[in-house]
Order: sequence, then C-alpha cells, then structure tokens
Amino acid sequence: MRYIIVYMLLIGLFACNKPVEQKVPVVDGQVINANGGKLFFYQQNTDIKLLDTITVSDQGSFRIYKESVTAPGFYFLQFENGQRINLFLRPADFIQLQVDANDVINSCKSKNSKTMNALWEIDRNTKELKTHLDRISGDFAGIVGKDSAVVLYQSLVAQKDSLLKKYKSKALKLLKGIDDEVVKWYTLNQKVANIILFSLEEDLKLFLGNSEKLMKDDRLSELFYDYDQDLMKAYSFIRRTERYSKGEQMIELKARTNWDEMLPLDKLNAKLILLVLWNGDVEACEVRLKEIESNRKKYGHRGLKVLMVAYENNKESWKENISRLSSSYWNIVDTTGIESTDLVELGVRSLPFNFLVSPEGTIVERELWGAELETGVENFLKNY
Repeated sequence: MRYIIVYMLLIGLFACNKPVEQKVPVVDGQVINANGGKLFFYQQNTDIKLLDTITVSDQGSFRIYKESVTAPGFYFLQFENGQRINLFLRPADFIQLQVDANDVINSCKSKNSKTMNALWEIDRNTKELKTHLDRISGDFAGIVGKDSAVVLYQSLVAQKDSLLKKYKSKALKLLKGIDDEVVKWYTLNQKVANIILFSLEEDLKLFLGNSEKLMKDDRLSELFYDYDQDLMKAYSFIRRTERYSKGEQMIELKARTNWDEMLPLDKLNAKLILLVLWNGDVEACEVRLKEIESNRKKYGHRGLKVLMVAYENNKESWKENISRLSSSYWNIVDTTGIESTDLVELGVRSLPFNFLVSPEGTIVERELWGAELETGVENFLKNY
C-alpha cells in the first residue's frame, strides 16, 4: 500500500510540473460598445467556412488563436447583426485591432498593422463608391421609356465615369503609401455593382507585375493561382481587341439571315455599316436601340446602313423581336447565342457592342456610343 501511495505521489508531481501549452493569439481585439455577445470567425478563400465562434468579454476584448489560422488567406469576423471585418491573416501574424460595434467598417483600425489598416481603407473606399453607384443605378431605372432617355443616359454614364475616376484616384493614392502585394491585389480587385475599378485593358502592367510577385511567394502562390490564370485570359482578350481594332479586317460573321442565307457585307450596298452585336432583347437594349435609330435617320440618306447581329438561341423569339425594329435594318441571327466563337474571337465581353465597318470589311471604329458614335459616322461619310 505504501508503494502505491508513493507511486501516485510521483505521478501527481510529474503532472504538476508538466508545462501548460500556451495558446498563441493571431488577433488581439477590442470592441467598443460590444455589450458582450459573440463574433463568428470565417475563412473566405474559395469557399466560406466557419472556423470559430468567439465570445466577447464584458470588457469588449476577444482573441483569435493560431489554431484557427492554419494558412495565409482571407478571413472575416462577423458580428451578430451581420456587420463584418475583412482580414488577411498568416499563422505568424499578431494583429491588434480596435472597432466600434455601432459602425464597424468606418471604425476599424490597428495599432500595429499597416496592411490591415490599408485593407480597411479600401473597404471604406468601396463602400462609398457603392453608395454613389446605387443612386445612379436608380436614376438609370427611372429613365426607361422617356423621350429624353438617350440624353439622360449619356449624362448618367458621364457621372458614372467621373465617379470611377475619382475612386480609382483615391485607391492609387493609398497604394503609394504601402508596399504590399496582397494590399495591391485587394485594391486592384475592388468590385461594386459588377464594375471593376481598375480596367484590365488600361492597367494590365499593374496587374501582371503584382501577379508575378504574388506567384513568386511560395506561401501565397496557391492562394492567388486563379488570379494569375484570369490575367492570362485577360491578356489574350486584349490581344484579340488589338487584332480587331481600327484599320483591321472584320471577320466573316458566322450568322444567317431570316431566310437562312449568308450575308456578305458588300450585299448591303452601303458607304458605311453600323454593325451592332446584341442579345435580341428589345427591352433590355432600349436606350442603345434608340441611339442606333437616331443615327440611321440622320445618316441613312448619306449611305449609312445598320446590320443587327443577334446572339439568340431561340430563332422564333428573335423573329418576334426584330419585327418591332425599323424595317430599314438588316437582321441576322447566330443561334449559338452568347457562346458564339465570334464573340470570343472579336474580344467582345458585353452586349450590345458595335463596329463601324467599310463595305470592304475594314474596321473604321470600335465600340463608339453617344456623341462619339455620331462623330465617327460624320467624319467617315464626309470624307467618303
């Protein structure tokens, strides 16, 4: 019995001396106006995955531990009311942050991480842009069917372009203050209401340079692999737009008329052809169709002809729609729809899209609308 007692004492002694494993925090947070409650910690790379549910102390403090951050990536904290804090974390990080629960996106700040402060500033920039774009989208919806729709449309497009220029300028200014590839990626990929703030065409070198640095970092290359592949596709797209730009030869369109016959461009007997690629939906293209009709009325007697190519799978639906258009248009349909290889070859990403083309098939201008389209038609015809 004595030996048993000694054995138990020895076990207890070793157990007391065993070092307690310390949890290593990656984020040390303080929430103002927390009133207790919970935070939900998610991973957001390809899929969204709940990693932990965190109880905020009565004093507003909380921590995220290394066990929850197994690899570099994008994460976010979500409050019970749905507000969220976006994060980019690595297992070796230690981020101190402070946030007001009543105004999360505008109050996030870190005492020790320039990267996180930059990401939150980008979020604020995006939120402001979205607020302005939502207002303009409401104005767009309100002009449908109005007689002055074309003029109002052009005004709203100008407002939208001005906004994008302003917020792009703010983003570039922010980038000058920090040298971090992840922040650059986050900035370059700001997207609101299907609008990417930075154009892959205009800013390709900026994208490619940043992608190259991200792919050289072994810890980040897998995370940003899709980004790199998307840039290669964009690069191919830009090469196509250059191949079918001003002065180049238009492809032979693989489309057929209402009577199932090929339509060579020289059959139109035109001095200039306004070639319009669209989806065959009259309501969706109402504003652009009014603009096309305005140009036809103004320049038709001087030799402008309009050729409408619809990318529509349902030929009967297309026939019904074109019966509502001007009888002076030539109409052909490509029943492969938006999957048509012609659209890929021409570098067309959205419909409607247009080209001004000579009877010989030479591209005069590409993607002009509004006053620019009218000027392009006028300049060609007066020199014909």
